Amino acid sequence: MTTDKVNLLLIDRWILEEEMTLEQVGEVIPTIFYVINSDLTIRYINSIGYQWLNLEPDQASRTSISITNYYHPDTLHVARSQMHQFYNLQNSFDIQYDLQKVWYERDAEYKLSLITTKFSKNLDGLLSTVAPLEELPNLKNRIRGAEANRP
Repeated sequence: MTTDKVNLLLIDRWILEEEMTLEQVGEVIPTIFYVINSDLTIRYINSIGYQWLNLEPDQASRTSISITNYYHPDTLHVARSQMHQFYNLQNSFDIQYDLQKVWYERDAEYKLSLITTKFSKNLDGLLSTVAPLEELPNLKNRIRGAEANRP
């Protein structure tokens, strides 16, 4: 998720400097946004993410849901290894981009998606966004709208 003004580095700074809470950031991010732990389980997911995973808001906090459950089985082992390696590096200035087929419960299909991930020292987890490639042409306008709504 990048434009000239909004990216994961800026989002991490907003949270670190307490300009916005994780929940406030999650609600203005116009795509799937989540934080995962070192074991790749979801710690936080925004409302768009709940729709993607077909979850009720309290389900993610009550259960250990691995984000990799939604990756295509053919690439799961590679993606899991890459995420663990990226987490272990704990470089808070590097951003990882990956194209993966991920499961969209609402549409009952795998869609090729851009996954953007950054390690957050402040949250001790991976900040990630997921956007289906088919939605990327419209994402820049949605990001501008979200930025305009930022408190």
